[in-house]
Amino acid sequence: MTGQIDLKKRLRLLGIDGETKRYMDRFRPSLLKCIDSKVSAFYQHLLSFDEARRVLAPINLDTLYVRQRNHWVQLFSCAFDEKFVRSATYVGDVHYKHRVAPYLYISGYNFFKCSLVRLACANHAEDKDLADIIVAITRLTSFDMDLALSAYARDSWAGKSVKSAVNPKTVVAI
Repeated sequence: MTGQIDLKKRLRLLGIDGETKRYMDRFRPSLLKCIDSKVSAFYQHLLSFDEARRVLAPINLDTLYVRQRNHWVQLFSCAFDEKFVRSATYVGDVHYKHRVAPYLYISGYNFFKCSLVRLACANHAEDKDLADIIVAITRLTSFDMDLALSAYARDSWAGKSVKSAVNPKTVVAI
């Protein structure tokens, strides 16, 4: 396993299994049709906040956009392996290194997750399994967030130094 992460245990704890994958197989075509607009809306939302603009200012947004898009496509493919775990924990490492406050990370994630739930409701309203599709979305986004925030915690507990991309006085809980 990658570092200290027991992938099978994490998936089992969150209830991610073959059924989750089946629901995502049904949802994924809807996501793929609009993933570009979802990622664009995500960055538009984030950039409407001073804290996010300060963090994102030195970063090539085109590259970040492509990485973000590819990450969501990979997550919803349910093809979890060591490469995916490394990628997801790397996201946490980078966010920690650049002092992205957890509240900012979680609020951005919340925006994207709510967008996915709306998409599921709009495209699967007549589907008798709509609730299960939404549960699968929740499980997958929780898994992804767990991996990134676990990297935050690991880095913090290890006392790793961070780059001061944000004024520490602005990194506070809302």
